Amino acid sequence: MAKNDYIRLTKQMVERLESLKAASGVGVVTLCQQKLASWPGHRNRTLTPSVVNGWLSGAIKNADPVCYRAVVSAYESLLDNNEFAALRPRHPKNRVEIDAEMRRKLRFVANSCRRSSIAALLKRSGAPSDLTADKFSKALHGRTETLLRSHAEHISQLYEALSQTR
Repeated sequence: MAKNDYIRLTKQMVERLESLKAASGVGVVTLCQQKLASWPGHRNRTLTPSVVNGWLSGAIKNADPVCYRAVVSAYESLLDNNEFAALRPRHPKNRVEIDAEMRRKLRFVANSCRRSSIAALLKRSGAPSDLTADKFSKALHGRTETLLRSHAEHISQLYEALSQTR
């Protein structure tokens, strides 16, 4: 399809995608990998997670109408057939939910040092290499619902060590 055949994405079209995505709980990457992988537009690389995320963020203002309908249909089929539960395990075994107790530990650890030194504290304490200050901050401020089990265990150990020194 030529670029001049693309449609302008309206605010309502983007909101529809956002609501379908939220209702299903399935992210764009998973949708493209699981539901659209065999779709010709996906194989031709005209429909990728980056394109759909561009629609949602407003960075891409136009869309191939066939691609847009394919994404909407894929999300609708997830909801209609209750397929999303199989695509989206709530909390895989290697993840734990950030509950009030964990958030309290995160706050305590954060308050025990300056913000700029959280990275240094994590490094000094032997934290897993993928537990970064950014991930710590996201967990602390509620921008993620879960942590890797190894990260939660390290934060708990750090909390215990710091609370004994006070």
